[in-house]
Amino acid sequence: MPLVAYRMEVGAYAWICARASVSPGVKVGEGAVLGLASVATRDLEPWGVYAGVPAVKVKDRRRVH
Repeated sequence: MPLVAYRMEVGAYAWICARASVSPGVKVGEGAVLGLASVATRDLEPWGVYAGVPAVKVKDRRRVH
């Protein structure tokens, strides 16, 4: 299989867990979390926690200053 490479926009403090996938063109907002083995097919809002296939928002994170 050929390697598919593309630019990604990942905000500061964002976390993409193991085996998770981010589709081309999807932006990962600041502080967003994409859970284990989840697939992001749409932009992830800042400070949200996402899980599933396709990933859906399951909760909000609290930004600590």
